[in-house]
Amino acid sequence: MINFKWIRERWAILVTAMWRFKMVSIRETDISGFHKELIWSFKKSIINLFLITLVLSACSSPEPIFDQPDIAVEEEIISPSPSWYEPAIPSSFDKIAFYGYALASSYDSTQASELSRENAIHNLRIEIDRFVEDARRSLDASEYKTPAFIIRLRNAIRSIDLSGAEFEILTDYSDEGISHVYTKAFVRIDYALQQLAYHLNDTFFVDQMFAMD
Repeated sequence: MINFKWIRERWAILVTAMWRFKMVSIRETDISGFHKELIWSFKKSIINLFLITLVLSACSSPEPIFDQPDIAVEEEIISPSPSWYEPAIPSSFDKIAFYGYALASSYDSTQASELSRENAIHNLRIEIDRFVEDARRSLDASEYKTPAFIIRLRNAIRSIDLSGAEFEILTDYSDEGISHVYTKAFVRIDYALQQLAYHLNDTFFVDQMFAMD
């Protein structure tokens, strides 16, 4: 690849050299034949030297004209999070159980684990509350729409014993030394509704919960 900048510099040097000999050329008629031949040989030497250098420059090109663009290599990123964890879905339920999900991160792995479990239990209770509230709204009986019953229902849900909840835990350790603890807490639906029946003391309402299950 030809370096045109380098060629322009060398061409300027040649023109300057030729100009310095201009006056000598003008007065060549007043110089002896020996001196004329000497001057002409010197001029040819400069021209030949320039041409040789030009050819070498075209072959070697010490400086590239264009920088080669960096080629981005796309790396496959594998997420360490478990398949059941979605940040936008803190809880869910199916025909078997209620679920609560959480993620906690800390340099202290024990602290991260405890906080993740607490948040998973909290989200699990919220899912039970959501399920029960949907059932309450679907009932036509007016006594289930009163503020007094709603308060009783909220208190009963808060009293459900979730100490027997089961857990699925995954811990990921980052390069920075941070522990990321993913936790899934879950209880069977029949267990949660039995707990609700015990604290609410309303057989008909709880029967409706089992009918929805």
